[in-house]
Amino acid sequence: MRAVMCTVLRAAALISLALVLVSAAAFYLFWRTEKRASQPMVETVHLRQRSTWAPLLTTTLTMTGIFAVINGIVPAYVQAADPGFGRHPAASRHDGARRRRERHLHGLDPDDDRRRER
Repeated sequence: MRAVMCTVLRAAALISLALVLVSAAAFYLFWRTEKRASQPMVETVHLRQRSTWAPLLTTTLTMTGIFAVINGIVPAYVQAADPGFGRHPAASRHDGARRRRERHLHGLDPDDDRRRER
């Protein structure tokens, strides 16, 4: 089991290194293309200024955090049994209506479940 984990970690490290190298090569090609273009999308003079990178990095990091919260943390919390609402991800909002209808058919109070949940 340990050998498999080591192999997986090595593979992940190699993939990460390859992605960093591909990103560096893409940035270099972008820089070279923009420097030679007669009408560049971004002037390389602006990319050399520190004041250009601060808002770009701040926006990227902020949006990454918001994406993580909205698409990762909130659904995981809501679907968790202990701290969340205990709902299964595939559960439908119509489950409650079905239960109330069944209770009504059996002569029970259909709103009893709602009172118990509060």
